[in-house]
Amino acid sequence: MHPPPFRPASRVATVVLALALTACGGSPSPSEPPAPPPGPTAPGAMAQAPTVAYQAKRFDFSWPAEPLATYYQVGVATSTSARTVLADNLTGLHHAVADIDLVDHDLTTDYAVRACNATGCGDWSPTRLPDANQAIGYFKPMVPGVLSFGRINKLAPDGRTLAVQAGAQSLQLFTRDVTGWRHQQTLTRPEMRGVGSIAFSGEGTLLWGGYHSGSIGGVEDPGEVFAYRFDGSAWVQQQQIDYPGPAVGTKLAFGGGVALSLDGRIALVSAIGSVLNGGVPGKVYVYRRDDTTGWGLVATLAPAFEQPTALFGGWLAISADASTIAATSVYHPSGSALDESDTSSPSSGAAHVFRRVGGTDNWVQTAYLKEPVIAASSNFGSALALSGDGSTLAIGARNSQVAYVYQGANGVYGTPQTLAYAPSAARFGYDLAMTNDASRLVLADMNSGDLSAGLGHTPVAAGVTWVGAAYVFTLQGGSYQFGSYLKAPNPRINSYFGLFMSVAGEEGSVAIGSPSESSGATGVGGDWSDTSGTNSGALYLY
Repeated sequence: MHPPPFRPASRVATVVLALALTACGGSPSPSEPPAPPPGPTAPGAMAQAPTVAYQAKRFDFSWPAEPLATYYQVGVATSTSARTVLADNLTGLHHAVADIDLVDHDLTTDYAVRACNATGCGDWSPTRLPDANQAIGYFKPMVPGVLSFGRINKLAPDGRTLAVQAGAQSLQLFTRDVTGWRHQQTLTRPEMRGVGSIAFSGEGTLLWGGYHSGSIGGVEDPGEVFAYRFDGSAWVQQQQIDYPGPAVGTKLAFGGGVALSLDGRIALVSAIGSVLNGGVPGKVYVYRRDDTTGWGLVATLAPAFEQPTALFGGWLAISADASTIAATSVYHPSGSALDESDTSSPSSGAAHVFRRVGGTDNWVQTAYLKEPVIAASSNFGSALALSGDGSTLAIGARNSQVAYVYQGANGVYGTPQTLAYAPSAARFGYDLAMTNDASRLVLADMNSGDLSAGLGHTPVAAGVTWVGAAYVFTLQGGSYQFGSYLKAPNPRINSYFGLFMSVAGEEGSVAIGSPSESSGATGVGGDWSDTSGTNSGALYLY
């Protein structure tokens, strides 16, 4: 009798045997790999909203670390738009949202942060809605005791440098870098007195003009202009430009107005003292900069018919490309839109436009502009702005409480658009400024009585005086429409917010002076709630 033949174990039995061996310390079948280790885990949601600190036109966000995060994202949303990633691959615990355009800032904009690693990102943190009013730039003189700071101010075309006259003999310069705004330098001229004028080019030239005590070329108290260049670390005086003569009159106010082309090659200087000296007509002098010899006079501009007491050149502007020059005569007496020699409407005002002939140093008058309805003492020409190509010209008429915008080509302009949006205005159109592309036009009314503070308000009539406001218009379909309304974050009666202002021609920031603001703070970002510095003045940046 034979034994039964051998039969191999079934697959199930084999697996059972292998498991048993494994449990007893044996080895699994070499054909079965070990179980993989647990995969990485994505970070969880951030538990807290990011904190925020404020600087001029800047939000500085920070947040606590998340243990599983290798980087972070900052997201932004508004009431009408879903959240999107604003900043990615942030390995630190902070992020600055800088150079905020506060003029057009959506006040519903909120921010959140989330933690991420190679696996993915967690949920967004709770949101943070910053108070944009806290980011309004607030600049004060660097030392106490200065009066009327902010009355004369100028932004460089790129918006990165700000010059503010502090008293008669000091010009304070502020600059923006990766850390924010800071004081850069103070220029002083002991011989200067009174109100000056400032101009920047786009490539690092600064002109500072004003009255001074003394005699130059036989003329008493004529005024002067100082030209500076930025050498990469400081502003260095390049040249002093003196009144070119002839020796007539006194107190000619040479340097009362200055302007620069964007490339810094062409400069304008006006001598506007016709009223001060009893009848010498104003002039606008045109200078060209040579890299070797410096600034040299190349042309002298005057109206086709000079009016001795018109204050020609009191406000002047040059287009970015130097093709067009405009100058106003706020006391021009003509009552005619055609006859410059007429004297029937004292102080009605006028503007003159000059156009460059080819690439030469010759500019010829192409336009003589009067207010559409001429009225004595309206002071048409009390403010002036010109677009970069010279095609758009804005002119204020402070006693008519309006401004006019002219559009045209080659120095010839059509019927203007009238802007009058100031329910409590008595000085609407006293000052205005425009970007080089003419997309943004800002008008100030230093007599607005509205005590609302900061951003996001609607203009209203109010019963107090000289608080001040600014109105921003945008170019839409060929005409200007009211867009936004700017107020000081600390509005006060008799502070004259908007007496003078400037716009960064290329970048669009708006600087507004308030020469009777009363905080005793100094420097950048001080306490604007203080009231210990009567008439010290301030400058606000939007």
